[in-house]
Amino acid sequence: MSSTWKRCLRVFHHEGGSNDPGSWQPVGVRRRLTVFAVAAITTVAIGVQPGVANAASPAPGCPISTSLEPSCGVLMGVATHKLSGQTWEQSVASHEQQIGRQVDVLHNYHQWNSAFPDAAETARALGGQKLLLTWIGTRQDGSVVRWANIASGSEDAVINASANRIKSLGVPVWLNFQNEPEALIGVSGTAAEYVAAWRHIHDRFAADGVTNVVWDAVFMGVTSDNLIAKFRALYPGDSYVDWIAWDPYNRNAPWASFADAVRPFYDWLMDNGYGSKPFMLAEYGVVEDPANAQAKANWFTAEAVSLTDGEFPNLKVVSYFDHPYTAGTSGNFVIDTSQASSASYAALGQVLLSASTTPVTTPGLPTAVSAAAGSSSAVVSWTPPTNTGAGVITAYTVKASPGGSSVTVGGPLPVTKAAVSGLTPGTSYTFAVALPAGGSGRRYASQYRFGHDGIARG
Repeated sequence: MSSTWKRCLRVFHHEGGSNDPGSWQPVGVRRRLTVFAVAAITTVAIGVQPGVANAASPAPGCPISTSLEPSCGVLMGVATHKLSGQTWEQSVASHEQQIGRQVDVLHNYHQWNSAFPDAAETARALGGQKLLLTWIGTRQDGSVVRWANIASGSEDAVINASANRIKSLGVPVWLNFQNEPEALIGVSGTAAEYVAAWRHIHDRFAADGVTNVVWDAVFMGVTSDNLIAKFRALYPGDSYVDWIAWDPYNRNAPWASFADAVRPFYDWLMDNGYGSKPFMLAEYGVVEDPANAQAKANWFTAEAVSLTDGEFPNLKVVSYFDHPYTAGTSGNFVIDTSQASSASYAALGQVLLSASTTPVTTPGLPTAVSAAAGSSSAVVSWTPPTNTGAGVITAYTVKASPGGSSVTVGGPLPVTKAAVSGLTPGTSYTFAVALPAGGSGRRYASQYRFGHDGIARG
């Protein structure tokens, strides 16, 4: 199976010393046109290799970097639910027994003044599994830790103690401060105070010599105007974030497939310049459909197809939220609400354990990109890459944002320009130049990414 991908290169003018989006301004051409270049990318072949022994490891030939990004494949994770009288370790062991394999990523939650990683987490991490640690901004007595207090330094004793414990672990871990902070604006502080708190924690860890933390910012991932505005305000900045994560759910209101649950925020992130970061689902889940006893099982089956077919190539980790939501099965995320669901999720685990991605030669980017504005149109020009990978680039689609005006151009090779009409004079536009989308949806490159600062990262 194969997919067509695209990549973005933003052209920015630097207004200061920061690497964060707020300090970078787009370079305009006539009538305030912002130029984006997107390279055409060749295909990536997805294959399934024979079964692998149950072990927490990347797919064969897919090493994991020190920033915890697998070179191919998708890592499987879980946040387990502790039954009454059960320890976290026992809940993990029970989950792994259910699915017939060790998971790659273990997601666990800790209150502000708790000591973590604990002995069980340490043993798992030293055994090769990866820890995703969510640090919650409430104390064990239930009191709220104000973001402003963290930023001011009044919580530095707690931060330093946590930093030293993680440093002594000696292996890379993901660390997230306060998942889904959108819901806590006004409770724990303002969005600006959250950013200041995150950056202060990050800087304290750096000052304490911690080099094994991978910073993972976890958001709701809802694409309403209100929550997108909150995401923008809460994002700590590219220099302070290594991964971006969100928590999509299918609560059957209405029913949404795995791809339909994931795609809106995934596409928004890629379209808005956050594709320089690898993505993960820090939590996700699905309930049963009372009208269809096979729906949940089929959902997991479709997830396996989506992930191995490369539908979301920038998505590197999927960590299931194996928790009850409400009594019964209609609102319950646990995997074993039915025998069919449990079997299908176990099958997903085996697919992710053995699936691998083999990239072909990576093409270069278009160069000499420019845009010339007319009264209500623009001509976007580029020089095709000299390295086209293993394929021939025969067409490009140019899309303008806002407004979504687009045009696909082909014809005699090489294709070097396109006219986009229907634009509003005096408006700043972003132009994305890409291979025409095909198959089940848009495809985005993940081997090389371009962030808010316009710098390529592999």
